Amino acid sequence: MNKREVALLLSIFLIVFGSVFASAVADVAYIYRKQFKIDNNIIQEFSNAGLTVDLINENQLPMSFSQYKLLYVGDENFQRENYIPVNSYPVIVANYYHARSWGLTDNEGVSQLAASHPLSVIKDSQLIQVHTSASEGIGGPALSYYFLDISNKAPGLQTVALTETTTSGSDSGDVISYADAGTPLFDGKTQNAKLCFFGIIESDFWTPAAHDMFQECLGLVAAECQTGSDCPPQELSEPFCQDTDVYQTETSYTCENGVLAHCVANETTVLVEQCSHDCFDGECIGQCETNSDCGTDSPVGELFCSDKNVSQLFEIFTCINPTTPDSSCSSEIVEQTIETCEDICLNGVCVDVECFVNSDCDDANESTQDICHNPGTAESFCTNGGITCFSNADCGIDGFIGQLFCSGLDVMQTYQIFTCTNPGIEESSCSSSEENQTITTCTDICIDGECQDIECYFDSDCDDLNPLTFDSCINPGTIVSQCTNEVINCAADNDCGFTGYVGDLFCTGDNVSKNYQTALCINPTQPDSYCEIEVVSDLISQCDFACFDGICIICDENSDCDDQDSQTQDICHNLGTIESFCTNEETEIICSADDECGIPIPLSPLFCSGIEISQLMQTWTCNYPGTTTSYCSSGIEINVLETCAEFCSEGQCVTIECFTHDDCDDSNPSTLDICSNPGTSDSFCTNNPIEITCSSDSDCGTDGFIGENICLENNVTRLFQQFTCNAPATQQSFCSTTVSQLTIEECDFVCSGGQCIPLTSDCIPGEIRDCGTNVGECSKGVELCLTDASWSSDCFGEISPTDEVCDGLDNDCDGETDEGDVCGSSCEDQCAEGERKCYAGADYEGYHICYDFNGDGCTEWSSVTSCSFFETCEDGYCTSSTLPSCEDQCAEGERKCYAGDDYEGYHICYDFNGDSCTEWSSVTSCSFFETCSNGWCN
Repeated sequence: MNKREVALLLSIFLIVFGSVFASAVADVAYIYRKQFKIDNNIIQEFSNAGLTVDLINENQLPMSFSQYKLLYVGDENFQRENYIPVNSYPVIVANYYHARSWGLTDNEGVSQLAASHPLSVIKDSQLIQVHTSASEGIGGPALSYYFLDISNKAPGLQTVALTETTTSGSDSGDVISYADAGTPLFDGKTQNAKLCFFGIIESDFWTPAAHDMFQECLGLVAAECQTGSDCPPQELSEPFCQDTDVYQTETSYTCENGVLAHCVANETTVLVEQCSHDCFDGECIGQCETNSDCGTDSPVGELFCSDKNVSQLFEIFTCINPTTPDSSCSSEIVEQTIETCEDICLNGVCVDVECFVNSDCDDANESTQDICHNPGTAESFCTNGGITCFSNADCGIDGFIGQLFCSGLDVMQTYQIFTCTNPGIEESSCSSSEENQTITTCTDICIDGECQDIECYFDSDCDDLNPLTFDSCINPGTIVSQCTNEVINCAADNDCGFTGYVGDLFCTGDNVSKNYQTALCINPTQPDSYCEIEVVSDLISQCDFACFDGICIICDENSDCDDQDSQTQDICHNLGTIESFCTNEETEIICSADDECGIPIPLSPLFCSGIEISQLMQTWTCNYPGTTTSYCSSGIEINVLETCAEFCSEGQCVTIECFTHDDCDDSNPSTLDICSNPGTSDSFCTNNPIEITCSSDSDCGTDGFIGENICLENNVTRLFQQFTCNAPATQQSFCSTTVSQLTIEECDFVCSGGQCIPLTSDCIPGEIRDCGTNVGECSKGVELCLTDASWSSDCFGEISPTDEVCDGLDNDCDGETDEGDVCGSSCEDQCAEGERKCYAGADYEGYHICYDFNGDGCTEWSSVTSCSFFETCEDGYCTSSTLPSCEDQCAEGERKCYAGDDYEGYHICYDFNGDSCTEWSSVTSCSFFETCSNGWCN
């Protein structure tokens, strides 16, 4: 990729993402002057090393870089180089212009070297190729690298890689040089941090070895250490407690190798002291931390009395100087009061005392003598001995006591008399005496202290003159005697009812009967008497023929008139009434069986009733067969002859194929299904193909997306086509389609090329970049940013390497011509090795160098190494010339659109060639679905 393309891409990148770079502190500060000069390959090198990069424009200087791991100063002619703190921070310098200002060289500054072959350097006594090509293309300018000439560089700089040996032996110096912190430089300057001068600046043409050398340079500057001795010394933390012992954390540092070697802390927990008891705040403590470590406070011995108090001895433990190495335990016995007794304490228990003096026993009763026994002791008690009586009345009230009782016919009761002996003194006492006194004398009898009357002595004493009662004397002749008059059911038969015929006459069969009732008294006049009534049917008269409603009648049915003559008709007239009478008339018997009346006659052809074959028949019946009242009658009925398995039609069992067109459905929408002669035995189905466009939507096509994704209103959109079958499965059917826009994805950033482009995408669809090489017969192509925002795997337009053949060309594009003995061993020198000559072309000047480039033992001229735009060739060397005058084509930063036949794009105004005048850039294409407006793709 040439630097102009890099500048264009980065300008777009910075416009979009500049705010992101400015918002965070990265690892590397990349100082630049012009955007197109920023080397993306260098940024990728940092990224490969795991470092992030901030782009710092020199217009932002001065500023503090203390937050960055290192600075990178590229190959630009800065205007504010004195503000770039090269000597103060770790830095990689890849700059041709300002080494003298920073004290790296004397006034001669930095030198450069180019050759007609890919350049190499000498490192560790080995010649190592660092460029893949000698020039930027066929006829292009030669590739060079910078070096610090040995005679011009600051003495303190350490050589890492030297220039390759030239024919003249001159131009020898450091292509890569290194300075430690404290290295003295020119003009009294001192390098205060690590520095690496890196002169291999053409990063597009680096060999893998050149990449490795840059990473080594990065490691020299950014690495924290090279060996373990560069890391901090071993450290010990303050003591701390772990479990119950004293520990320290021992931190040692090792240098972890890598591009960015750094010191890694390794922590180990080390036992310092094992504590016998415990650890506190990084120290072993003596015996205790708290009082509880010394023991648990507890009672000693039993409860005891101390005056009126219940007391207990306790052992109290104390930790002296707790949590210190001098801590120790002590204990003491102390007396503690458990309870203060109200009265006295005895054997460690509070005891109640009932009395101390007689007055404590006062019961407020003047009739008692109050005495305190064993006063003031636990055994004390009170007695209240009383004066029994002061008079006879104090002993009781004279009077009757007890219940009345009988003595013979006398009602008696006991009378009590009270006496006070020694009245009014403590020795007084009461006594009583009793005597029985007569209260009354009874007339009949005395029972339980009460006069009683006797109700009866005999049953007759209880007669109540009622013959339907049973009179009895209960407990006769006693005070509990009493009369009972128990009602009985009957005393005689007539007490039970009437004996004789009862009710009306009635018929029993053909006889006249009447009920006869008999009433009997069982156990008359006794309490268990009862009535027994019997009713029986008694035949009054026998009827000759029949009985009706208790009266004999002539007949109640014809059979009653049977005269035993089969040739007569026996008839009961007014049957079942008293006016009934019989007649016996001679008559004819019409029939005795149905077949005497006639045989069944078909009245219709066979017909169907459902699935049954039926026929109308005339049938004959003999009514009252074999009697004189017999007669014949006929009727019509449906006679079922057969039940069909499937269908019945016109009096026959038939098979019917179809009834409707639906019965002929063959499940083929492309046929017309017809039922001919429906519902008859002649029915049949036909399925004729019909010309229909469609039967369902699927016949018209499959619904789905058409075309590719497109961008619409910053959304990924795709056209969706739906097919519809109108009037399906008919001859009028036709297909139609509808197309709608469906949003596939809503983009957070931008939609391009039919997809969402994330902030972190590799590229913007439609963008291109160089690929391949221009070395030898090869030609670079371009890679295209695909619609998924990734670079294409194909390199379009590339001319790839082929096998080397003897044709004076570099067919395999390795920078050598006809190598590998493809032309045989015979050759001739074309020139003297190291000889140089100029080349003057129509558009540029350059030079050739004589050398054995293909390794065949013979010298040949190199391809042209181009001089830069403002250089001319003299004696085989490019020399500077006066810059031509120029004019600005536009205002810097101005943009304008380009409208081509196939695409749109834009130009940007900038000083791209470094001639101090602005010019328009080449066209930057918009993506496929974008247009240009005011110099911007939308």
